[in-house]
Amino acid sequence: MRAAVGVLAVVAALDARAEPLVLYTRATPLEARTGVVEIRTVQEAIADLPADCVGAGPGSYGCSGEQRFSRVYALDFALERRDARGEVPRVDREERGQAYLFLHLERNDLTTFDEELRHTLAGLAADAFIDGFAGLSPQGEPFARIARLSPEPSWSCFEDGSSRSGSRYERHFETGPDGKREVVGSGTSSSTVPALVDRLCLGGAALLRSARPDELRTMPSARALREEAVHLGIVDGLPAVARTEDLVPLPGGFSYTVSDAPGVVQSASRHSDGSKVKASFARDGVRVGAEVTAATFPPYLVATRGWLAAWTVDTLERELGARPSETRVRSAQIRTALVATLPPTPVDGEGRPTGGTPPETVEPHFDAEAYLGAIAERLDRAARLDAETLAHAISVDPAGLASQGWILFVCRERTATFELLPTRASQEVVNASELCAALDRALARAGME
Repeated sequence: MRAAVGVLAVVAALDARAEPLVLYTRATPLEARTGVVEIRTVQEAIADLPADCVGAGPGSYGCSGEQRFSRVYALDFALERRDARGEVPRVDREERGQAYLFLHLERNDLTTFDEELRHTLAGLAADAFIDGFAGLSPQGEPFARIARLSPEPSWSCFEDGSSRSGSRYERHFETGPDGKREVVGSGTSSSTVPALVDRLCLGGAALLRSARPDELRTMPSARALREEAVHLGIVDGLPAVARTEDLVPLPGGFSYTVSDAPGVVQSASRHSDGSKVKASFARDGVRVGAEVTAATFPPYLVATRGWLAAWTVDTLERELGARPSETRVRSAQIRTALVATLPPTPVDGEGRPTGGTPPETVEPHFDAEAYLGAIAERLDRAARLDAETLAHAISVDPAGLASQGWILFVCRERTATFELLPTRASQEVVNASELCAALDRALARAGME
């Protein structure tokens, strides 16, 4: 169960200085039950089953003989328990009984019963399988219907680990004044006599041993959930037009370039020798490259000229059922600043500059809706939500950057990194504590703590 909250609504609300909102939520079952029924059938089967002894009257069961049945069913009930709380998910399967049905039904009645049987089984809840046979009884519906439809006696065997019983289903007839037999009712009789039950259960097992099963599964019933949510608070300080001296400058020694990459649809590379990181990203025939080292940045410009965001990952584990409980498992927080810098320098294939002097002003074009929508989609594909996953979703191939020249700062508990977008050239911020404190103050003033 996953949901990315409407990004446009989130952006509109945050621009109006609302409280932090939910960008993304999901709930993952940690423990769940699923009911399973396997249905096997054989048509026009002959079985050696109990029969009335001549002269003994109905229900004597003392004799047996080969009988032809229009259809024989085997129903195997099971309860699956799935637990995903360990390193390796565990699946336990508990058998909940077997039933065999030997039916004497006309073709139309057989179709009617089959539809009702499958409808009943498909409508069972997973928790019904806590009981044997999912709470179904050989005397209850839909099995009681067999008696009303059977022109000749039909049979069933129900067995689980603790009990076994055999049942006979039949119409009751009386001879009318005109000498014709008339149906006056129907009935079911059951017995636990071993000789009778053995013949029914063993006979059904032998007939259906090689039949291919159809499987019906209930919707899972969650017994424990992990609920994860990403909350977001924004302070938008990006200028519509900025003078170059008001942009966050690149430290000395950095390289940030753009060049043509004919025929390249998309590619990326990143190399590090420990102190220097060299990376490039190309898409649709344009390549942006960068070389960076750990550096110091002006906290005031970052905190007042950027698109600031406070991201919180909250994770709750809930136990459901008769004794519900709630436990906060983890809450991670990161703060980011997306700031404009001078666009990358145009270079030729040899790395030689091809442009003129830097522009006096820059117009940063940033689509927050596209940016947040892409992040929510990445989170939806992540196995777990934590600070590392969130930082990756925020920084890798960001959407919504319609102009060139961007630095993304990411603050965690005691560290901060920066990245020249979209190159993936990232390194540590030397003055991390000062820069992150400035972000915290700017977010706090807007109520985004």
